[in-house]
Amino acid sequence: MTIRGSAGIVLALAASVVAAPRAVHPPSWADWVGDYTGALAWPGCSTPGERSATLALDAVDGALAIELTPAGGGLRSMSLVADGAAWIALEGDVRLRLTRAKPDAIALHVELGSDCVLRAVLRRRATKIAACDRLVAWTRIEAACTKRVAAPLEDPAALAKERATWRPRKPAIAAQCTARAAKVEAALVEVGCAPDPLPPPAVRAPICARLVDAAQRFQQCALALPSVKSAALMEAASLLAGVGTADEAALPVLATQCRDAHARLAQIAAHSRCPL
Repeated sequence: MTIRGSAGIVLALAASVVAAPRAVHPPSWADWVGDYTGALAWPGCSTPGERSATLALDAVDGALAIELTPAGGGLRSMSLVADGAAWIALEGDVRLRLTRAKPDAIALHVELGSDCVLRAVLRRRATKIAACDRLVAWTRIEAACTKRVAAPLEDPAALAKERATWRPRKPAIAAQCTARAAKVEAALVEVGCAPDPLPPPAVRAPICARLVDAAQRFQQCALALPSVKSAALMEAASLLAGVGTADEAALPVLATQCRDAHARLAQIAAHSRCPL
């Protein structure tokens, strides 16, 4: 499932994760998680931060965040929500957008208010074996998952040593990494540390998908305050994100929350003379 919107937050968390290997592997959380290094540019900033940094993008207990503290400029960790094929975050006047520049590189764009912007293209260390890079990332996600009480399926330290033996031209290694990564991912999905790929949020909680659609339409209204529009879209996005990792018992609660949020949005839109 993909819900599209040009101006706001678009949630497609469930569509970004695949529990079993496929011929064409769409980006999953494991394709994003890792440490990214590169030069930082601060156009328009009177007090710029660091010229280069390594930033960690991690998934902890079913939520993604990027640690921006090493970049300086007063930045801190920011929680991420999906925006189609990208990730975005909003905290006060700070707006962040992450897009994929290459398979193991991300483009970072952070608006810090006024005309100050942080821009960077950051690269993640890769093995040249995509399946094994995903195994490394899923192992990292597993290590950060506090919801799972069973023994870890993978050992990060042992995997780091094993990594030195991987050779790109050995298909058997890629096949092994694919199987192991799928096993870890499935275990994380089961406990809620990764989104369940099926069914998509629109099927599990249609009212939440409709809420996001309405919030996206609300973004087009010029009469509403930008802060009000952003808050409405963030609430809708957060609720739909919860659908991706919620168990069956929690779905009715989320559906009620989405229904109530939709009613509030309708009132706000009417007050702002904004048709939904």
